[in-house]
Amino acid sequence: GEEVEEAEEGFKLTLESEIAKVESFFRAKGNVFTAELRQIRKRVSLVETQVEGAADCKNIVQLLELLQGQEEGSLLRDLLSFAKHVDDMREFVYANTQACIKINKKHDKNSRYKLREHYCGVLQRCLFYTSAQFGMLICDT
Repeated sequence: GEEVEEAEEGFKLTLESEIAKVESFFRAKGNVFTAELRQIRKRVSLVETQVEGAADCKNIVQLLELLQGQEEGSLLRDLLSFAKHVDDMREFVYANTQACIKINKKHDKNSRYKLREHYCGVLQRCLFYTSAQFGMLICDT
């Protein structure tokens, strides 16, 4: 009866609050990432020459060693760090999306109130799910 209704309402409020937290975090980080990428692009545009010996490097570690102490090395390290942060955000969003779907699936097995379809729709409308900006950040790094 009423107790179940209250529990269901509490569950939905908690779930919506968690989705809102992920959305808010994503928006804030997306703005930071966009500004960081803009700065990295400016720095890349200032690099005018090809680095001698770079073509002979077999991997990123060798290239970083070759560029040690040079602006290009600093730029490459910053770009790698940026790419890691973007990938961490991608993993964070994916993990939270999967968790929401699994929580709703389990909920629906144990309740007469079916919520999974509704919350899948909610997720699909979230910026962290639809963001072209985030897709471009992933592609650009």
